Amino acid sequence: MPHGYAATPVGCPGVPPGRPGGRVRRYYPNVTRQLEQDTAAAGGPHFVRFGHFAYESGDHGDTWLSLELLFVDPQWLQRSAGLLAERLRRFSPDVVCGPLVGGALVAQPVAAALGARFVYAERQVSAGGPMYFVPPVARPTLAGRRVLIVDDVINAGSATRACAKDIRDAGGELVAAASLILRNGADLALSERLGVAVECLHSVRWNIWPPAECPLCQKRQPLDSPTGVEG
Repeated sequence: MPHGYAATPVGCPGVPPGRPGGRVRRYYPNVTRQLEQDTAAAGGPHFVRFGHFAYESGDHGDTWLSLELLFVDPQWLQRSAGLLAERLRRFSPDVVCGPLVGGALVAQPVAAALGARFVYAERQVSAGGPMYFVPPVARPTLAGRRVLIVDDVINAGSATRACAKDIRDAGGELVAAASLILRNGADLALSERLGVAVECLHSVRWNIWPPAECPLCQKRQPLDSPTGVEG
């Protein structure tokens, strides 16, 4: 979330598009704290960490969102899920799918607000990257139904793409994907790849690079632990 770029409501109006592939190539050394400040003002915890991080997609970036800290406040989560659900109601989903762990925590109250069913997708590691699968006993819930993917954060979109593949493999019709927080620019490339709309509650800009182009690596800055605990 670079400094000076405000959190923008769903639909991302007024937000300049990112470059193809959803990556911001320019290096913004400072990252905006507006979203965190708004959360802190509402009594929520600090959840933004700045440093040098490796993401699930394999890309590097300068920002980590520790949304686990927000999930300890069920009232905040309920309010946020309700707001997101209202912006997703037009897709009329039968089922809402959330990737574990954070995505499922958001997807379940969104499903409840929409009067839809809920399933989660479990992460598995493969040589080709992360994969997500809905448990076998829940897969019949997807067949022939309109399915919405909801995550906590969409960064490069690797979890969303993996969930979309499994939903379609199970016979579900993917109607949209959404998240509480979306990295600005990621929606364009992800929407093109999925063939559906990508929505959000907040669109925020932060830096992401392929490892070979990471300026923090070039400065020999070591990777930080996402948990803040080394070892």
